[in-house]
Amino acid sequence: MTQMVNADDKPKQCTCWGPVTAAVIATFAAVTPGFTVGALTDSITKDLGTSTGILGVALACFFAFTAIGSPFSVRLAKRLPTGLQLAISTLISGLVMFGIGDVSQVGMCVLLLIVGGCANSLVQPAVGNILNTVPQRRLSFTSGLIQAALGAGTLPAFLLLRFVATPYGRRAAFTVGGALVSLSTVVVFLLARNINSNIMSGKPNTLETTKSLVPAGARPLYLWSLGAAMGSVGVTGVSSFFIPIATSQGYSISVAASFALAISGLAGLTRIVAGLIADQRPNSNVVLVIWMMLLGMIGLITVSFHIPNLFLVGSFVLVIGLYGWNGLLVSAAVRLIPESSAKILGWLQMGFFTGATFAPLVFGLLMSAIGIRWALLAAAVFVIFGALLIIFGERFRRKGELGVREPSTRDVQRWDIPH
Repeated sequence: MTQMVNADDKPKQCTCWGPVTAAVIATFAAVTPGFTVGALTDSITKDLGTSTGILGVALACFFAFTAIGSPFSVRLAKRLPTGLQLAISTLISGLVMFGIGDVSQVGMCVLLLIVGGCANSLVQPAVGNILNTVPQRRLSFTSGLIQAALGAGTLPAFLLLRFVATPYGRRAAFTVGGALVSLSTVVVFLLARNINSNIMSGKPNTLETTKSLVPAGARPLYLWSLGAAMGSVGVTGVSSFFIPIATSQGYSISVAASFALAISGLAGLTRIVAGLIADQRPNSNVVLVIWMMLLGMIGLITVSFHIPNLFLVGSFVLVIGLYGWNGLLVSAAVRLIPESSAKILGWLQMGFFTGATFAPLVFGLLMSAIGIRWALLAAAVFVIFGALLIIFGERFRRKGELGVREPSTRDVQRWDIPH
């Protein structure tokens, strides 16, 4: 069985918590524009005179350009200081929030969400550089902590909806959100200012060439990324339509909104706890990912029974399963190829957000065409396929079939690859 590559046999002194905090803040900030638009859909459609469907396309653009921008963000992560890259993302996200609060046409809203998606794409490759500073014994926990900001990313949006938009209106909510996101730019930069990419610090990367966007030795990573995309369809589809799913079970909108807030918090907590558990057996991270995805599938099937008493149980199981595996997959990939963290995070980000791009469209169409129950069952099928792809990727890893190319003489001279 092939063991995960250990970047350093000696335990590292952990001076990483400042940069890790910066990564968490930047992750929250970068997804805030998209999630806030989703939370304030009703008021935005009324103000702009558009439909929910068109606004759904606008949100899909946010996720799509996060995925599309990932390869370019990987290249930037090798050239820009990490703190600067995170600060740029946060600052642009704040300006996008201000812009959306002031728009009067849906076309401008779409354009701003595209800009916001590009800013969001900057975060995860920069996070990869930060993960290089984390001790191996804390890698799963740290990945889970950072990914928890994605899992709980709807919390700021729901808080803005509850405490600002409801009493003061949409413009006030986006203005307050934009101010908070913009102010966090300075904090992010200061906390992560000492973390640089391999090229900035002059550290050679022994497992990749400068031109390749996919690290050498990453055959499992292809399948893991595809599996992440399939799993994200289930996660994002349920997140996007949780309120109508809950109200279809007989709950009021206010109760459904309370459930949504609780689920956002539980999703973040699940990723942190899963990371703590996985650090005890780091080589079993992918096995945990597979079991959690299968658990999430059971939750989706339980909710689809359309029995109110089962809804709470199914929702709990669904969140524990579907929302808990992201950080574990990230840490498994980083352990696989520790010197290519920026590329790994960029590649997995493409998978996560490609699934997130299509999820609202696919899930919404299925709900309209065949009903909520069958849409939930279809989401469960996507999750099953995602788990199967990750299983095949893990089989490649365990058999040692990593797809490592033979290095050329030029590569050996340039990077001094040991044999």
